[in-house]
Amino acid sequence: MDLALILADLFSRDVSRIRGACAEISASWDRDFLSALASHIAEIKAATEGIEWGGLFMSNSVHLQSAIQRAEYARSNSGCFCRIYDIFTNPEREQEKGHATISKFQMELRTYQVSCNECGTAYEVEELDYHYTWWKWMAKTNPV
Repeated sequence: MDLALILADLFSRDVSRIRGACAEISASWDRDFLSALASHIAEIKAATEGIEWGGLFMSNSVHLQSAIQRAEYARSNSGCFCRIYDIFTNPEREQEKGHATISKFQMELRTYQVSCNECGTAYEVEELDYHYTWWKWMAKTNPV
């Protein structure tokens, strides 16, 4: 991933370019790239201040907030990226990218049993929708 190109998109003030960059950032597991990006967060926030994001039920700025959170997490934490999965993280795409394994999908309940391929954390993921499809990730705890 090219940091200069991503920054150019984030600084463009073009919502579609910014959202595209945010999608790439949010999908990245490259800690070095994300940490380098984190050093530009103040500039990114300044460049995106006052943008009309649009969005019917929630502001589309949530995509930028999610990307910034991922960069900050990479810089300040050595934990697995699965710990910051959010409502935009599709378990099927995570499996396609090799980050997770779906062991079970229950169509009638719209739930997935997923485990992280990086750290082994097990999740139950509920697929929900309203304006668009989203996912609720719940880490399973081991009974004592």
